[in-house]
Amino acid sequence: MSKTLLVPTLVLTSAVQVFAAGADHRVDQPVYLGKAPMGVNQLINNANRVHGFWVNAEDRFFFSGDASVFSLFLKQYAALEGIAGHRLIIHPGKGVAKSPWDDGDGKSCDWMLEVAPVSWREGHGGEIFRDKDGSRPKEGEKEYLVELHAWTKGKIYIKKVKFPKGVLVVHEEKKKSKKEAPNNRMNRSRKTSRVRFAHQRQPPARLS
Repeated sequence: MSKTLLVPTLVLTSAVQVFAAGADHRVDQPVYLGKAPMGVNQLINNANRVHGFWVNAEDRFFFSGDASVFSLFLKQYAALEGIAGHRLIIHPGKGVAKSPWDDGDGKSCDWMLEVAPVSWREGHGGEIFRDKDGSRPKEGEKEYLVELHAWTKGKIYIKKVKFPKGVLVVHEEKKKSKKEAPNNRMNRSRKTSRVRFAHQRQPPARLS
């Protein structure tokens, strides 16, 4: 049964802790995002999905597979229309599929798809990447952020990935050591989000 929880969230630009609704997406059941652009629902219901969850208006879906499977997924992602931009963030290390409220180690994953309305992300201080010549949503439709993340230390051998045109590929820098990094801060090519989930060990209160 799907859990619906009150999840404590920490906004980096503020010292105030707020609560948000959230739940897991069951892997054995299809997920339908009614207002998402055409093609998004096909991607999130890919047979290689190993986990997924939502918090407020944001959804994250995690997948596992090798370079050939990921290349096909990436090709379908590049063909999406009506989204703000097409961007792939390649992270060093191994991917972990885990909800903010889980105490376990999570599951191994190789890539993740992040979906959220642009209006929601902008309202919470998040970064929005837009294609230079991208298509805009039709009148009355919401503009969506649909961004892809992949990890290098799993099943994906990056050199074998076929990168389609129209997708900006960004490589996240490795974490520097204490001696190399001034003030012991992490130097990255970008932040994946300015809103992070801070999970507590005690179970969050359930929504009725």
